[in-house]
Amino acid sequence: TLSSSSAASDVYKRQPLDFTAKLAATVLFWEIPRALTSFIVRKTYGKAETEKEKEFVHVAPAYVMSTVHALAVASAGLRIGWVMLSIRLPRDRYYYNSSTLFKLSDMKFTEIGNWLFCGYMFGDLLHLLWEYPRLGKVDMVAHHACFIACSLLAGHSQTMMLPFSWLLLGEFSTPILCLRWLIQQMTYELKSERVVRWARALGYKGCLLYTSPSPRDQRGSGLAGWG
Repeated sequence: TLSSSSAASDVYKRQPLDFTAKLAATVLFWEIPRALTSFIVRKTYGKAETEKEKEFVHVAPAYVMSTVHALAVASAGLRIGWVMLSIRLPRDRYYYNSSTLFKLSDMKFTEIGNWLFCGYMFGDLLHLLWEYPRLGKVDMVAHHACFIACSLLAGHSQTMMLPFSWLLLGEFSTPILCLRWLIQQMTYELKSERVVRWARALGYKGCLLYTSPSPRDQRGSGLAGWG
Protein backbone atom coordinates (compact mmCIF):
# COMPACT_ATOMS: atom_id res chain seq x y z
CA THR A 1 0.00 0.00 0.00
CA LEU A 2 0.98 3.64 -0.38
CA SER A 3 1.04 4.21 3.38
CA SER A 4 3.41 1.28 4.02
CA SER A 5 5.64 2.36 1.12
CA SER A 6 5.78 5.89 2.49
CA ALA A 7 6.67 4.61 5.96
CA ALA A 8 9.44 2.42 4.57
CA SER A 9 10.75 5.37 2.57
CA ASP A 10 10.86 7.52 5.71
CA VAL A 11 12.87 4.82 7.53
CA TYR A 12 15.46 4.67 4.75
CA LYS A 13 15.70 8.47 4.65
CA ARG A 14 16.38 8.57 8.38
CA GLN A 15 19.12 5.94 8.23
CA PRO A 16 21.95 8.25 7.04
CA LEU A 17 21.02 10.83 9.67
CA ASP A 18 20.80 8.17 12.38
CA PHE A 19 24.19 6.74 11.35
CA THR A 20 25.82 10.18 11.31
CA ALA A 21 24.38 11.11 14.71
CA LYS A 22 25.56 7.88 16.34
CA LEU A 23 29.00 8.14 14.77
CA ALA A 24 29.38 11.76 15.90
CA ALA A 25 28.23 10.84 19.42
CA THR A 26 30.70 7.98 19.78
CA VAL A 27 33.58 10.04 18.36
CA LEU A 28 32.77 12.76 20.91
CA PHE A 29 32.53 10.08 23.62
CA TRP A 30 36.24 9.35 23.12
CA GLU A 31 37.39 12.88 22.28
CA ILE A 32 36.34 14.40 25.61
CA PRO A 33 38.49 12.09 27.79
CA ARG A 34 41.29 12.42 25.23
CA ALA A 35 41.30 16.18 25.72
CA LEU A 36 41.24 15.75 29.52
CA THR A 37 44.10 13.25 29.31
CA SER A 38 46.14 15.72 27.25
CA PHE A 39 45.57 18.39 29.90
CA ILE A 40 46.59 16.02 32.72
CA VAL A 41 49.75 14.88 30.90
CA ARG A 42 50.85 18.49 30.31
CA LYS A 43 50.22 19.44 33.93
CA THR A 44 51.87 16.30 35.33
CA TYR A 45 54.99 16.44 33.17
CA GLY A 46 55.50 20.16 33.52
CA LYS A 47 57.31 22.38 31.06
CA ALA A 48 58.69 20.51 28.05
CA GLU A 49 61.82 22.10 26.67
CA THR A 50 63.55 19.60 24.41
CA GLU A 51 62.00 18.38 21.18
CA LYS A 52 61.78 14.83 22.57
CA GLU A 53 59.87 16.05 25.60
CA LYS A 54 57.48 18.12 23.50
CA GLU A 55 56.86 15.09 21.28
CA PHE A 56 56.22 12.89 24.33
CA VAL A 57 53.74 15.31 25.90
CA HIS A 58 51.92 15.67 22.58
CA VAL A 59 51.73 11.96 21.70
CA ALA A 60 51.27 10.37 25.15
CA PRO A 61 47.50 11.09 25.40
CA ALA A 62 46.92 9.06 22.24
CA TYR A 63 48.64 6.05 23.81
CA VAL A 64 46.69 6.45 27.06
CA MET A 65 43.35 6.55 25.25
CA SER A 66 44.40 3.68 22.99
CA THR A 67 44.98 1.57 26.11
CA VAL A 68 41.65 2.54 27.68
CA HIS A 69 39.76 1.89 24.45
CA ALA A 70 41.50 -1.45 23.89
CA LEU A 71 40.64 -2.76 27.36
CA ALA A 72 37.02 -1.66 26.97
CA VAL A 73 36.32 -3.12 23.52
CA ALA A 74 38.36 -6.28 24.10
CA SER A 75 36.34 -6.96 27.25
CA ALA A 76 33.18 -6.39 25.20
CA GLY A 77 34.58 -8.84 22.63
CA LEU A 78 34.61 -11.54 25.31
CA ARG A 79 30.86 -11.22 25.85
CA ILE A 80 30.06 -10.86 22.14
CA GLY A 81 32.12 -13.95 21.35
CA TRP A 82 30.37 -15.90 24.11
CA VAL A 83 26.97 -14.84 22.76
CA MET A 84 27.92 -16.00 19.27
CA LEU A 85 29.27 -19.34 20.45
CA SER A 86 26.10 -19.91 22.48
CA ILE A 87 23.97 -19.96 19.32
CA ARG A 88 22.84 -23.50 18.52
CA LEU A 89 23.36 -23.45 14.75
CA PRO A 90 26.97 -22.70 13.72
CA ARG A 91 25.88 -20.88 10.54
CA ASP A 92 23.91 -18.39 12.62
CA ARG A 93 27.08 -17.32 14.42
CA TYR A 94 28.10 -15.38 11.32
CA TYR A 95 24.85 -13.63 10.42
CA TYR A 96 21.82 -12.28 12.28
CA ASN A 97 18.68 -13.69 10.72
CA SER A 98 15.11 -14.60 11.63
CA SER A 99 16.06 -18.07 12.85
CA THR A 100 18.69 -16.75 15.25
CA LEU A 101 17.56 -16.51 18.85
CA PHE A 102 19.15 -13.46 20.47
CA LYS A 103 18.24 -11.84 23.72
CA LEU A 104 17.41 -8.19 23.24
CA SER A 105 20.03 -7.23 25.84
CA ASP A 106 22.71 -9.14 23.90
CA MET A 107 21.76 -7.40 20.66
CA LYS A 108 21.88 -3.99 22.33
CA PHE A 109 25.22 -4.77 23.95
CA THR A 110 26.68 -5.90 20.62
CA GLU A 111 25.44 -2.75 18.90
CA ILE A 112 26.82 -0.43 21.59
CA GLY A 113 30.17 -2.26 21.63
CA ASN A 114 30.43 -1.96 17.87
CA TRP A 115 29.61 1.74 17.89
CA LEU A 116 32.21 2.47 20.58
CA PHE A 117 34.80 0.60 18.55
CA CYS A 118 33.89 2.30 15.27
CA GLY A 119 33.67 5.76 16.85
CA TYR A 120 37.11 5.49 18.39
CA MET A 121 38.71 4.17 15.20
CA PHE A 122 37.09 6.91 13.10
CA GLY A 123 38.14 9.68 15.49
CA ASP A 124 41.66 8.32 15.78
CA LEU A 125 41.89 8.07 11.99
CA LEU A 126 41.02 11.77 11.77
CA HIS A 127 43.86 12.53 14.20
CA LEU A 128 46.24 10.40 12.14
CA LEU A 129 45.35 12.21 8.92
CA TRP A 130 45.36 15.67 10.50
CA GLU A 131 48.83 15.22 12.03
CA TYR A 132 50.26 12.84 9.44
CA PRO A 133 52.88 11.39 9.79
CA ARG A 134 53.42 12.45 13.41
CA LEU A 135 51.09 9.88 15.00
CA GLY A 136 51.52 7.14 12.42
CA LYS A 137 52.26 6.46 8.79
CA VAL A 138 50.57 4.56 5.96
CA ASP A 139 50.46 1.29 7.90
CA MET A 140 48.45 2.90 10.71
CA VAL A 141 46.08 4.60 8.29
CA ALA A 142 45.47 1.26 6.50
CA HIS A 143 45.02 -0.48 9.88
CA HIS A 144 42.33 1.96 10.99
CA ALA A 145 40.57 1.94 7.61
CA CYS A 146 40.39 -1.87 7.58
CA PHE A 147 39.08 -2.01 11.15
CA ILE A 148 36.41 0.59 10.37
CA ALA A 149 35.36 -1.49 7.34
CA CYS A 150 35.07 -4.59 9.56
CA SER A 151 33.00 -2.64 12.06
CA LEU A 152 30.63 -1.36 9.38
CA LEU A 153 30.31 -4.84 7.91
CA ALA A 154 29.43 -6.33 11.29
CA GLY A 155 27.21 -3.46 12.36
CA HIS A 156 25.26 -2.62 9.22
CA SER A 157 24.93 -5.89 7.36
CA GLN A 158 25.29 -7.95 10.57
CA THR A 159 27.62 -10.43 8.92
CA MET A 160 30.77 -12.15 10.22
CA MET A 161 29.78 -11.45 13.81
CA LEU A 162 31.91 -14.22 15.36
CA PRO A 163 35.11 -13.13 13.53
CA PHE A 164 34.34 -9.56 14.58
CA SER A 165 34.48 -10.68 18.22
CA TRP A 166 37.94 -12.15 17.49
CA LEU A 167 39.02 -8.78 16.14
CA LEU A 168 37.89 -7.09 19.35
CA LEU A 169 39.72 -9.68 21.46
CA GLY A 170 42.89 -8.87 19.55
CA GLU A 171 42.81 -5.42 21.15
CA PHE A 172 44.09 -7.00 24.36
CA SER A 173 47.57 -6.76 22.78
CA THR A 174 47.36 -2.95 22.51
CA PRO A 175 48.12 -2.15 26.20
CA ILE A 176 51.29 -4.27 25.95
CA LEU A 177 52.45 -2.31 22.90
CA CYS A 178 51.64 0.99 24.62
CA LEU A 179 53.61 -0.06 27.70
CA ARG A 180 56.54 -0.96 25.44
CA TRP A 181 56.39 2.54 23.91
CA LEU A 182 56.34 4.15 27.37
CA ILE A 183 59.36 2.15 28.54
CA GLN A 184 61.27 3.09 25.39
CA GLN A 185 60.44 6.75 25.91
CA MET A 186 61.47 6.73 29.54
CA THR A 187 64.72 4.81 29.11
CA TYR A 188 66.05 5.83 25.70
CA GLU A 189 64.30 8.91 24.31
CA LEU A 190 63.55 11.50 26.98
CA LYS A 191 66.83 11.36 28.96
CA SER A 192 65.39 13.73 31.53
CA GLU A 193 66.31 14.21 35.16
CA ARG A 194 62.60 14.30 35.87
CA VAL A 195 62.25 10.73 34.59
CA VAL A 196 65.17 9.65 36.79
CA ARG A 197 63.41 11.06 39.86
CA TRP A 198 60.19 9.23 38.94
CA ALA A 199 62.09 5.97 38.47
CA ARG A 200 63.78 6.32 41.84
CA ALA A 201 60.44 7.03 43.50
CA LEU A 202 59.23 3.71 42.06
CA GLY A 203 62.19 1.85 43.52
CA TYR A 204 64.74 2.12 40.69
CA LYS A 205 68.31 1.64 41.97
CA GLY A 206 70.39 2.17 38.84
CA CYS A 207 72.80 4.95 38.05
CA LEU A 208 72.91 7.94 35.71
CA LEU A 209 74.22 7.03 32.28
CA TYR A 210 74.85 10.62 31.20
CA THR A 211 74.33 14.02 32.76
CA SER A 212 74.07 17.30 30.89
CA PRO A 213 76.43 20.03 32.08
CA SER A 214 73.53 22.50 32.19
CA PRO A 215 73.37 23.90 35.77
CA ARG A 216 69.66 24.74 35.53
CA ASP A 217 68.19 21.44 34.50
CA GLN A 218 69.97 18.17 33.81
CA ARG A 219 67.96 17.36 30.71
CA GLY A 220 70.59 15.00 29.41
CA SER A 221 70.28 12.42 32.16
CA GLY A 222 69.44 8.86 31.28
CA LEU A 223 68.89 5.55 33.03
CA ALA A 224 71.34 2.66 32.93
CA GLY A 225 69.95 -0.79 33.59
CA TRP A 226 67.18 -1.78 35.99
CA GLY A 227 67.69 -2.26 39.70
